[in-house]
Order: sequence, then structure tokens, then C-alpha cells
Amino acid sequence: MKLPSINNRSLFLACLVVSCIVWLLNALAEEHTTLIEVPLQYNNLPKDKINTAPLTQQLNLMVKGTGFNLLKQLLSANQHPLSLNYERYAPISLLPTVQLTNSLNQQLKNVQIQNIRPDILSFQFEEKVTKHVPVQLNSSLNFTNAYFLKDSIGLFPQKVQLIGPISVLQDIEYWETDSLVLQDIKAHQNGKINLKTPKIYNLTIQPKVCNYNFKVDSWTEKELELPIKVVNLPDSLNVYLYPKTVQLHFQLPLSAYETYVADLFEVVADYERLDSTGSRLIPLELETDVLDIQRVYLRPEEVEVVVYGY
Repeated sequence: MKLPSINNRSLFLACLVVSCIVWLLNALAEEHTTLIEVPLQYNNLPKDKINTAPLTQQLNLMVKGTGFNLLKQLLSANQHPLSLNYERYAPISLLPTVQLTNSLNQQLKNVQIQNIRPDILSFQFEEKVTKHVPVQLNSSLNFTNAYFLKDSIGLFPQKVQLIGPISVLQDIEYWETDSLVLQDIKAHQNGKINLKTPKIYNLTIQPKVCNYNFKVDSWTEKELELPIKVVNLPDSLNVYLYPKTVQLHFQLPLSAYETYVADLFEVVADYERLDSTGSRLIPLELETDVLDIQRVYLRPEEVEVVVYGY
């Protein structure tokens, strides 16, 4: 009976695989030393204080253990942070990490810590305060011709809450938004705008977004016919005016067209401004409490007067 032939190459590969497995199992069973990086979680930090320098977030541990345990630890290091109970060491500003060895060994299990880096953990705390400051809008608004911002821009909320070290917050008087850039505006606007992200790591802001809204109006023209009022005229004199009325031309917001009526304006001729050289013309002046009008002019700008006594 003829035995089947065995490929020498296949036999070699099979032996090589078996040898590697045996070597790996032996290596994993032996003790080794290696470096692992483990995140650090802080518990029971003072609630009325805030750190003024970033806390160490990761420890570099030189650990010793069997290959099996080291491999297990390497695979789970980032998933299970080590815990540091600050109350156990407080009050302290500089903590040698060698003091953490026993506590960390209990958490790691099956491996022994040989060395810890960094050597020192720093705890620099300052009083934590809360402050409310106004929101300041950063904006670049471009309106279509004849359109303009009717009222001030509304921001909601008008103030934000800042939480951080007292040394930082004492100099902050307002908080800015990101830039709001709008072009060719000709209608009322509203939306959301992000508040600027704090550049200081231990400063927090609430909320992080605010709402804005504003109304838009457009300019239109109006003309009113107004009587002329003479002031500072001596009681012994009277005047004849020509003309007796004047045309007031001005631009006003479209939304105010119906409300800006003649009763809101008064045109006066001050008798004391009558030229003593014999001119019979007095310049006309407009008096009004209306503020949001522009391109105002009177026609005519002067009135002719004839003065006579009683």
C-alpha cells in the first residue's frame, strides 16, 4: 500500500505555526515590564473652587506582570480610567504620584506599578464665581437702498452666565457673539447666533446660543402745508405775511407716514431776526420733537412781512 505524499512546504508551515503559538503562549506566561498610558479621573474635587491650571488627564505607568495580564491591561486601559479621590489628599497643591502607587495597584489588579510619570500632580485652585454679563452683538449689516434699521437689534437672552475663576471674571464686562453678516436687507430679520467660545479652558458660558431679531423700515417722502407763526412781535405792532403758509418737505419712515401729521410741526418767523437795513424778509425755522426724519426743507425758506401799527 502506497502512503500519500506530504508537501514539504506545507509541513514546514504547519510546524512554524505551531512553534509560534507555543512561543507566544510561553511568552505570555512569563513576566514582562511595559509602559501603559491610562486616563485619570478625579473625584471629590472642591465644589466651590476651580482649577487655574489644567489637571493632568493621563498617567504613564511602567508596570510589571505576566504577558496575559499586561495584554489585558493594554486592551482595557482607555476604557477604564483610574480614579483619584482628591479628598484623601486635600488640602494639597503638589501631590507626588508615588503616593498613589498602592491605590492604583488595587485598581489595576494582576500587575504591579514600577514607576509613575509625571512625578507630581499639581492642584492650583481659586474661588469659583458666577457672573452675568450683557451680550454684545458683532454684526455687519448691509441694507438695500432706502431701507434702514428701524429699532435697536433685540438679543435674547440679553445676558449670559459665566462660571470661572474670580481672577478671570472680574475683568469681563460683556460677552461677544460670533459675527452676524447680512447683505441686501429689506425685510424684518430673526435667527440664532452662537456666542464666542471661551479661549480660557476653565471658563464656561451658558447658554451658548442667543436669538436676535430686528425690524426694517424704508424711507418715503411727505409734504405738509403749515401756517407761519410770528414770535417776539412787540404788542404795539402787527404784521402781514406773504405767503401765510409754507410747504414742509421731508423724508420719514414708511411706517410713520400716517402718524406724522401737521400738528407735530411748527414753522416760526422770529421778528427779532428782521433785518434793520430795510429788508422785509425773515428766515423761517422749523420746530418739532420728531427725530427720525431727514432731508428736511421749507419752501419758501423766508417770508416777506409788512409791519404796521394799531
